[in-house]
Amino acid sequence: MNYPNRILSSVEIFGGRISGPNPPSAPKRCQWCFTSYTPLWRNGPHGLKTLCNACGIRFFKQQKKVNAGVIKKIHGDRI
Repeated sequence: MNYPNRILSSVEIFGGRISGPNPPSAPKRCQWCFTSYTPLWRNGPHGLKTLCNACGIRFFKQQKKVNAGVIKKIHGDRI
């Protein structure tokens, strides 16, 4: 019998047995712009492969500027 208001199990939703210790997760999303499609996932402040390609490049450039400023502040004009 079909019950329209019942809650479906993950096995019914995903069509089969779930293998492994972790249940299926939601589609991967960029931590900054929340896009789910990118040709390449990049490392970000929240760990490995958490940023889309565009946000990953922006983050890397920003980190380079921050690191350059810190080095200049520490070493001054001796570099």
